[in-house]
Amino acid sequence: MSWTKQVTHPSEVVKTGDKVKVMILEINHDKQEISLGMKQAENNPWENIKDRFPVGATVKGTIKNTTNYGAFVEIEPGIEGLLHVNDISWTKKLTHPSPEVNKGDVVECKILEIDKERQRISLGLKQMTADPWVEEIPNKLKKGLVVDGKVTKITNFGVFVEILNGLEGLLHISEMGDVPVEKPEEALKVGQDIKVKVLNVDLETRKIGLSMKGV
Repeated sequence: MSWTKQVTHPSEVVKTGDKVKVMILEINHDKQEISLGMKQAENNPWENIKDRFPVGATVKGTIKNTTNYGAFVEIEPGIEGLLHVNDISWTKKLTHPSPEVNKGDVVECKILEIDKERQRISLGLKQMTADPWVEEIPNKLKKGLVVDGKVTKITNFGVFVEILNGLEGLLHISEMGDVPVEKPEEALKVGQDIKVKVLNVDLETRKIGLSMKGV
């Protein structure tokens, strides 16, 4: 019935009395059955998808749904692309799109990949801006620098601290103070403002180590 919609019931597309254009797909004389196709009577929008949406092009669309692994963006009626959670932000470690984008939001993304056979489009939001790990972060964060931060997440091995426009670093439990800390949640709270020292900036793994010792 449709090239683009996942139809679960005919009433989503047609109703009794509608006039429709169809193509005859098969005639079974033994069963006296004729198989028809609605979508086959129209052009398949996925046929020339790479011409309309070339890799690297910028597109604007509306977020139709979100899941733990990303957001589905409608870039054309019935054509959706997946904005994976890893392609939303250069600096934030997201486990769900909702902190950054939500259902109904209009977003501008870049086409990363198109799989015509599987009818899948990969989109990127972070690719709309320069990668801060190339110049901005190495230039602004040097070993030994003391910066202001905010605790964003607490784990059993330490806390994550936002220190630069959404950039998070790890304050390991062993670096939380001159006095040993057994439970991070007893020493710091989410949302708490603290001062931390930059221990290291690993550009390959894109991780930043922080310390409160001697600050």
